[in-house]
Amino acid sequence: MKTLITILAGLLLTITVRAQGSLNIVGYYNLGISPGYNLIANQLSFSNNTLNAIFNPTTPIGSTFSKWDPVAQQFLPVSTYTGSGWTINYSLNFAEGGILSSPVSWTNTFVGEVSHAIDPNTLVYTWHPNYPDGLQLLSSPVPFTGPMDSMFTNVVGRLPQEGEWVAILNPSTQAYIISTFHNGSGWDNGDPTLSYGQSAWFDLGGGLAANLSSIPTLVPEPSAAILGVAGVATFLFRRRRHAD
Repeated sequence: MKTLITILAGLLLTITVRAQGSLNIVGYYNLGISPGYNLIANQLSFSNNTLNAIFNPTTPIGSTFSKWDPVAQQFLPVSTYTGSGWTINYSLNFAEGGILSSPVSWTNTFVGEVSHAIDPNTLVYTWHPNYPDGLQLLSSPVPFTGPMDSMFTNVVGRLPQEGEWVAILNPSTQAYIISTFHNGSGWDNGDPTLSYGQSAWFDLGGGLAANLSSIPTLVPEPSAAILGVAGVATFLFRRRRHAD
């Protein structure tokens, strides 16, 4: 039990016993959000795990959320926070990652139950999702923090293979750290740390070149305000030409 609480870095836990005698591990963690892009994870189950449920009402208006489709290998449509909710109420579940873009710094509090990737009776960590090869935006299903040498197994459920790489975004600098695994020598760009509440790009199967061009680039969609200003400008321009 003490070991489990130690490795759940940054997570404040309440541990209760269910009627059947098994453990129910719940708690919360605070995640600092930086201006710009943040590769985030929801590692606690709350309600239906939708954006409207897991994000605080203090979410800055204009924040956007993008979700990766690993089958189609492309982004799903962008969701925007309007102040009353998200335009697309995606779910963000255990082990999934998402890209949150924020105009300002703020903190979100994630609340809920720890994934049953930890057996509630034995406290043994078990996770074997069998992800297919390709580019995946993933996180640990449990709020661990640690070097990729151990976190890769926590996230993927197996040891890394030759040529597979991981890209971790530093939200403060908006720069990626990309490290490739090689049999016999390990990670070629140090052993980067993946923190709780954070997701990363995983090239499973090692089919892509390990460089920035292999990381999908978000194309921001114009906001309603921008579209409104553009519409007014177009109307005035046409009116002026008609008057001339």
